[in-house]
Amino acid sequence: MNRKELPLLDELKQIGELQRGVEITPKIHPYKGRKLMWNIGVYEEWFKYAKLADKTPKAFSQIHKFKDFEDWWDNNPHVRDLFAEPLKELAVQVKELSGNHLTLKINLGYDAHRLREKVLNLLSEFSDNDNTGSQAKFQPSKATRNIKIGKLAAPRQTFILREQGLSKLEIAKELGLIDDDNYQYQLLTRGKSNQYKGAKNSNSNFYESKMSAANKKITRDLRQYKEILAHVERGTFP
Repeated sequence: MNRKELPLLDELKQIGELQRGVEITPKIHPYKGRKLMWNIGVYEEWFKYAKLADKTPKAFSQIHKFKDFEDWWDNNPHVRDLFAEPLKELAVQVKELSGNHLTLKINLGYDAHRLREKVLNLLSEFSDNDNTGSQAKFQPSKATRNIKIGKLAAPRQTFILREQGLSKLEIAKELGLIDDDNYQYQLLTRGKSNQYKGAKNSNSNFYESKMSAANKKITRDLRQYKEILAHVERGTFP
């Protein structure tokens, strides 16, 4: 695989903020009378992973012609059709959902078999909290409330840094997993440096603990990146 460009520093900072708990509020985005049921950031991360994948579903085959997500999303007339919910016939409409009570408006102009099927589908949709109700051709594999954009972006950014040849120590510093003092300490104490004894200080245990946690996170991110990419190649995300 060709080496990818290093991510912009401001994107790394944004990811750091997201990982500290600043999350984008999930929104439903209307589209030509239809709707997109996931936060727009989920589709953006899907795009970025698909650009890194060696293979993708045929519907994504032209993705490498677009320079960034905005170009793909705004200038490709068919891309939103992949994710938008299909228009539904108004045989049965939901009028109100209050607690455990669901009020329906039923059009008796439809045959009884079709109405029964639609009512049962609605009951299944509203009674299963884990069911997103999406019928889009391509849709994320988790409900929007279960997708954290910051955690989703981290594996991709870690992979890109690794592809650039950065060591785990350098990645940890780049992603803000360790501070500058810890980075310098790690440089001095690695290998057979004679400066090792002089570098040890009262913060040594703390530094080693932080670096150990950073190594585990980087390993976990790289493993998760491979899992997500495998899903992207099969046509789902994340």
